[in-house]
Amino acid sequence: MTATIAEPVTFEYRSFAVNPARASLARDTYASFGWFPDAPGTSVTPSLQVTLNMKRDRHIKNRPVIAELQRRAETALAAVDKLERRMTTKAMAVALTVGLVGAGLLAGSVFTFMAAIWAPFVILGVLGLACWVVPFFAYKAIRATTTATLTPLVNEQYDTIYDACEQAQQLLS
Repeated sequence: MTATIAEPVTFEYRSFAVNPARASLARDTYASFGWFPDAPGTSVTPSLQVTLNMKRDRHIKNRPVIAELQRRAETALAAVDKLERRMTTKAMAVALTVGLVGAGLLAGSVFTFMAAIWAPFVILGVLGLACWVVPFFAYKAIRATTTATLTPLVNEQYDTIYDACEQAQQLLS
């Protein structure tokens, strides 16, 4: 009986830190480039990112082209994260600013109440309460307009990811 020696398979290992909301997309994207999950699986780092532990065969076909396509997809994934954050950043900043102005106006109202100055007390109190109500509607309106302008850019980045994955799959098969 003769024993046959199998040709060794060498792997390259890499950990990818991704946004938890897009962990499935990242996992599928990296699978298109020949990566598959390593045994330990995923872990959550303190910075609220998911770490995907992946490995792939070091001897894949068309490795330089696959690496370039992977870099393009990673850049598009990062752009999607950045664009998604931009959708709420401006709206949140405006809402917080108006709310803080309202808090300042209400503080002024309390001080004028304590000084028994009634006209400024009422005016500052009404303006302060209005500044606490307005941020809710301002946030929704600003987020809607920002989302409407950024959604085509996000979709363009998703198309870049899908195109890179399709090209990589064709090169690997």
